[in-house]
Amino acid sequence: MTDRLRQLHGSVFVRLVAIMVGMAMCLMVLVSALWMYLSPSSHESIDRDRFHIGILVLLLAVIVAVSLIVHGFLRKLLSPLRILSDGVARLADGDLDVQLPRSTSDEFGRLTDAFNHMAGRVRAMVGGRDQLLIDVSHELRSPLTRMKVTLEFLPADAQRARLAGDVTEMERMVTELLELERLRMGRGISTARQDL
Repeated sequence: MTDRLRQLHGSVFVRLVAIMVGMAMCLMVLVSALWMYLSPSSHESIDRDRFHIGILVLLLAVIVAVSLIVHGFLRKLLSPLRILSDGVARLADGDLDVQLPRSTSDEFGRLTDAFNHMAGRVRAMVGGRDQLLIDVSHELRSPLTRMKVTLEFLPADAQRARLAGDVTEMERMVTELLELERLRMGRGISTARQDL
């Protein structure tokens, strides 16, 4: 995953450098064209202070335009990363059903596919663990019930009391596991407004 992020960072950096180089070349061409437009005979008649202020204003306007274009381009380029970041935050908050749409076919798209695959595997593992806990809890109830019945036929002595205590403790643990899973699945407690 770290290699992918390095490749992704490199790709974004290369695109940004290419845009900046392109904009700098356009700026040089624009200034050169403006200078060539003025004939050599008009070079002496130009008020140099006004000309320099005009060039400065033009350069500032070009810089502002380049900044706005690069900002818009980067927002568009990095929007899949924002979507991916939101998905990671949702997954960290416990939303295991998060599934992100793939919006590009570049490195961001492959990273989104990897995230979706990881979220699916986490969802399957957590679901399997929860199902295992429920199944084990249910399967333990039958032997515990049989042990309680068998304990009733044993003579009352210290060993029977210890066994009964162990069975009661195991039954309490199984009940707690089942209640915990019911609460986690939202089926344990339901709230409702009551007029007292």
